[in-house]
Amino acid sequence: MNNDEPADLLFAEREDREKGFAIVFESDIKPKLADIETSRVAAVMAGEAERFRGTFKRTVVPEILKFAGALTYDPDDGIAEAALYASKLFDEIQGIESEDLITGETSGLPFQWSEVRSGAVGGFRGFVVMVDLLLERGEIGTETLILAVRDKRTAGNLFERWVRAFDKEKQVSFDNAEFERDFEVYATDANEARALVTAKLIRCISELGELTGASGIEFAMVWNQFLLKVETQDDLFEPSDVNRSALNTEDCRRILAEIHKVLEIVDTLAEGIKAEAG
Repeated sequence: MNNDEPADLLFAEREDREKGFAIVFESDIKPKLADIETSRVAAVMAGEAERFRGTFKRTVVPEILKFAGALTYDPDDGIAEAALYASKLFDEIQGIESEDLITGETSGLPFQWSEVRSGAVGGFRGFVVMVDLLLERGEIGTETLILAVRDKRTAGNLFERWVRAFDKEKQVSFDNAEFERDFEVYATDANEARALVTAKLIRCISELGELTGASGIEFAMVWNQFLLKVETQDDLFEPSDVNRSALNTEDCRRILAEIHKVLEIVDTLAEGIKAEAG
């Protein structure tokens, strides 16, 4: 053991998703934390906290992703602007910057996940999860289905832009008063919308929003892609507090929980498509 390594720092596995992670933390992350802590102290003293955040992301996040699945991480890349605009959830006049790109596949569906900011003052700040649904001609959603869901509880959603973007789609009713109190659904096909917007999908998305401090949630399916847009002031994959020692387990626990929830959302989409197609 390195003499600088924190001997008493152990990762306690509390959730099913964390099973086996204690070994990864002990062998692949913990040995690096002493150097990360040294860089944190130097960066904070120099007023360069952003440099520490970058060091943490590039060092720790790839190790967590290797545990979570066959995922890749590029802190300098992001989701293509054209794909974001095609979703109808972004206004093209704002301009978009995207970084911290995670790509992977689960349940046979490729997905991308990255931090996104718009250039406008007071514009969007948060992250986007984009899933390629791999639908063939004639399957659910191809050529015809446009589906969009808005969380009415969140103040971050701009209702005027929403109505303008989806003015040709019809509002879909659900036989669920609690759901309709909190969400609005617009779609070109009501039956397919009800098949895809399941209680499990809404639960997963809401839980991801809670994990990431969301102030706004929207998602849409346009043609062959699903896009989830979550507005939050929290940065992805970064330590929660630069003034706290890097010698802790909670940042890793939080990031692992966020990754697991995104994977669960993609898995749930795959289940809905399979059930409707069957």
